[in-house]
This record gives sequence, structure tokens and C-alpha cells, in this order.
Amino acid sequence: MDYHSDRFQDHSLLIFKDKILEAVFPANLLDQRVYSHQGLTFGGLICNRPMSLDNLNTIMKLVIHYYKSNKIKSLYIKLIPNFFDESFFRKFEKSLQYLTAENRYNDRTMVVDLESYMIHKSKLKRFRRYADYGFEIFKTTDFEPFWNTVLIPRLQSKHGVLPVHSLTEIQLLADQFPNNIFQYGIAKDGQWLAGITLFVHDRIVKSQYGATTEAGEAVAALDFLFITLIRQYESEGFRYFDMGSVRSDDPSGINQGLWKQKQELGCIECVQPHYELQL
Repeated sequence: MDYHSDRFQDHSLLIFKDKILEAVFPANLLDQRVYSHQGLTFGGLICNRPMSLDNLNTIMKLVIHYYKSNKIKSLYIKLIPNFFDESFFRKFEKSLQYLTAENRYNDRTMVVDLESYMIHKSKLKRFRRYADYGFEIFKTTDFEPFWNTVLIPRLQSKHGVLPVHSLTEIQLLADQFPNNIFQYGIAKDGQWLAGITLFVHDRIVKSQYGATTEAGEAVAALDFLFITLIRQYESEGFRYFDMGSVRSDDPSGINQGLWKQKQELGCIECVQPHYELQL
């Protein structure tokens, strides 16, 4: 997390038993409130081994005691989505409810279950239409072409924003975790049309960024790349392909266009609950 340490006042905890690290609680402090780290997609308590409900209760009581002794007013906890570890997810939710935490809202995370999914026929039709188009699909360790040619221009023109990670930050992370962070691209005649940045761990793939140029949009290049990668990781024995949240400032809270695109690529909805505990 060091790459963005200047943006957050860290208040993470390490939990030991007999000098052995048992769990971590990534967190930051803001206005006398502690949050499951706002610079991380996932959070909550992260353990190094399976835990019983009693052990989780004991650990969380220690966490609460520590923050209360530091005059923290409230604790906001976001969980790791349930598909990462269903058993831990259920036990941790029970622990939070036992501790009288309140569920404030649920993020919807769109995930392809690689053991059972169905891509919409319209997506497959376009995929087959462009199968002989001459796309070049490749993996690269150079993030600059995607960031500066595709991602930044697209986000600025469509939404007036920049990527959460700067080019320097994503390159730093990829250099530190070369077996976990990959950049894929799709091009025609050497011209970038779309790209997807992947974070990969264990049997789960997470698409951190996916974007296309206008030229790529005209030939469904991003969908073509997504379907290619979904099938690739399925063949390699991965279990889930996580396409991230569909949160929006829309009154419904959901970006309907993004939801539809991901659903048609085979995604189902999983939940990421956010809890608040008054201290």
C-alpha cells in the first residue's frame, strides 16, 4: 500500500498470537473514524488460516478495544466478497452481527463463475463475426501504451476522470508483483484498440481496468478480448473472473449500461457488504 501512503492516514493493525502473525486489518483514519482501507478494493479482516467463529469474535473484540482506546468514534468495515471464501465470509458476517455492527449497504460485484457461465448470444455472434478480422492479442509488461493511448483518453472523454492508479503507480505495482499483475492488449495493424489490466491471485482473476478506443468500440474489440481471456483462464483451471463493481451516482446506485455489458459477458452478481460499528 506504500504507493499511495501520502493519500491516507494509515491505521492498520497486525494481530499476533505467540509472536505469530494471525491476521491483518488494513485500515485508514479519517475524522476520528476508521475505515477498512479506502485505498483498497477489498478489506475487512484477512487471516492466514481458517478461523472458528469464536476466534474471529476474539480477534474483533481486540480490534475494537484497540480503536476505542484510541478514541475512535466508529469503525467502517467492508468485507472481501463472498466468492473469495464463502465459509470465512459467513463466519465473519456472523461475528460482525454478534458485535452489533449494522449493514449500511451492499456493493454489487460482477463475477464470471468459470465452472458455470453463459455468454449472451449477441456477444458470441459478434465474437464469431470478428474471429478472422486479424486482431492481435498480447500480454505486455509495458503499461504506457494502454494508459496513454486508450485508458486515460477514454476516461476523460466519457467521464471526465483519471484512472485511480497513475501510470507510475501501476508500473511500480506490476514491477513488485510480476506474477500477479498483467496488461493485455488487442490491436489491429499495430494500433491499440482495447486493453484489460488484470490482478491475478490463486484461482481468481480481477479485471482492474478495461477500456477501448472509438475505433475498437466499432469492432467490439473489448468484448472480444474479455471473451478470449475468460476462456483462457477457464482452460487454466481458474474459478472466478471478477469484473468489479457496477456502482454509480445514478439514483438506483447502479450503472445500468455497465451492469448489462458484464451480465451479457456471463457475470452473476455477488455482494460486498459494508458494515458500521459505533464505538
